[in-house]
Amino acid sequence: MVAEPDDIERESAADAHDLTPGPHTPGRAGITAAPMPAHRDDWERQLLADPKLLRDMAIAAAGPFHVVYPARVGQNIRAFREVFDRAGVVGAIYYGKKANKAACVVTECATHGVGVDVSSAAEFDAALRGGVDGGDLMVTGPAKSDELLRLSVWHRAIIAIDSLEELERLSQLSARRVRSEQGTTGPEREISPGPSSFRRAFGRNPPSASSGSRPKARRDDGDGRRHHAENLSNSSQDTSNGPATPGEPGGRAAADRRPRVVLRVLPPGSHSRFGLTEEQLDLAVTRIEPESMLLEGFSFHLTGYDYAPRAELAAALIDRCREARGLGHPVTTISIGGGFGVDYVPEQAWRNFVAGVNPRWFHGDKRPSPDSFYPYHFPDPGPTMLARVLEHDDLAGRLRREGLRLAVEPGRALLDRAGSSVFRVQGVKELSAHGHSYSVLTVDGTSLSLSEQWFDSEFLPDPVLWPERSGAVTPTCVGGASCLEDDMLSWRRIPLPGQASTGDLLIYPNTAGYQMDSNESAFHELPIPPKVVLRDRADGMGFTWTVDSPDPRVTSRIGQAIADER
Repeated sequence: MVAEPDDIERESAADAHDLTPGPHTPGRAGITAAPMPAHRDDWERQLLADPKLLRDMAIAAAGPFHVVYPARVGQNIRAFREVFDRAGVVGAIYYGKKANKAACVVTECATHGVGVDVSSAAEFDAALRGGVDGGDLMVTGPAKSDELLRLSVWHRAIIAIDSLEELERLSQLSARRVRSEQGTTGPEREISPGPSSFRRAFGRNPPSASSGSRPKARRDDGDGRRHHAENLSNSSQDTSNGPATPGEPGGRAAADRRPRVVLRVLPPGSHSRFGLTEEQLDLAVTRIEPESMLLEGFSFHLTGYDYAPRAELAAALIDRCREARGLGHPVTTISIGGGFGVDYVPEQAWRNFVAGVNPRWFHGDKRPSPDSFYPYHFPDPGPTMLARVLEHDDLAGRLRREGLRLAVEPGRALLDRAGSSVFRVQGVKELSAHGHSYSVLTVDGTSLSLSEQWFDSEFLPDPVLWPERSGAVTPTCVGGASCLEDDMLSWRRIPLPGQASTGDLLIYPNTAGYQMDSNESAFHELPIPPKVVLRDRADGMGFTWTVDSPDPRVTSRIGQAIADER
């Protein structure tokens, strides 16, 4: 059973009540980092408490692996939707797929009627395979390939235009489609995804909604209600296209395959390479002809995690929406992108760490710049941050009055507390620093499976040693199984509650958002860690688990390991 939000807060408070490590060996405290205990959900507690489940998974995986609990994704989706409902705002949620490649997450999004933000043909294909309707995709990223643009038009996805050149290429593709429908060439040749190149990339013909090759997106938010944001393909105010036609890409009548676009805005004062300047936006709005392309709104992405600038830029874009409507464009949407913070650790733990962090806590005295750390305690995470955006200067009221919907593209926030990464200790050695001994663990994977380490930073939530034990606090850093000196999963000396041994497991918490696979690599020909999908049993007594992998060799290898173990 998935814990409700109130239960989770109570459980997190219980985890955080004692932030003082156990007894140190005298003199070692000065080289040991302050503890950073992660918030835990019920499912994580149950997994850690089970005497066999983690070991069975480790034997089957025969290496490091990730655990993904998709039910938590569904809970996060519901929490975002509740914010939109309370504010009376039509909201659209697009999961930022780059945050995690797991197919089970996309399937969970499809189950709850949530769209997906994709930036490549492969991500587009994965979303379709997972059951998400093409009209529920937001296609982002710069200088999109013609292949991706064709896919987007064919499946009625919304395309976030990043430059005037990209707009021109899309316009030319659309014009060729018009000529093809007038009999110059076959429509499949001109506007479909290009069968030969798609076969080279994916080993099959391009997806087509009319072919029956992909499942229909499921719509269930847990209480039977339908939301305005669920059918993104029918969000346009232009109703001249007739009713939706079952089996057609994007749920639209076959006669209307006008590209659907939003214009990505370069935020004022930003030096980003993404987005259109004020002058370029003016040109784009006048160049788009409603008869051949649907301008449905504007989008932007901001760095940082402050809610106020997002609300203020969204409010400023309301005037642009009004002006575009005056030119005949069916504008309905402002997308504020992602950047919704996640609260990993209790406030006091974060304060203690920030106040005390110094080079002596780190292997080789290699302390990352304090500015490089993610804000691991975030007071207004995910849905609460969205509520702050909508409340700021009554943005919600302005959106309601103008008949505009607000789109969000959370990645990390939809994956909050939805997964962990597990490594087996395969070596232990003792080193010394500043006159005191500490442990260096070598695990059976690499830091390429804990991506924060490759951004000149450190993933700070403390890993859990399993089986759990008590004893003297042991300052411990964690290295990967490669020949690279910088292959460190944890440079800091974590205050482990006892000495780890070969064969123990280290479980890094809350890694589903960006940590698991952003930088994954088969370096040294080590296998890429599989993802294990954990689900609640129907009888509520524990879990079932399967392997989430697009590679049948991984599924076969793990299946054989399970059979051998039995």
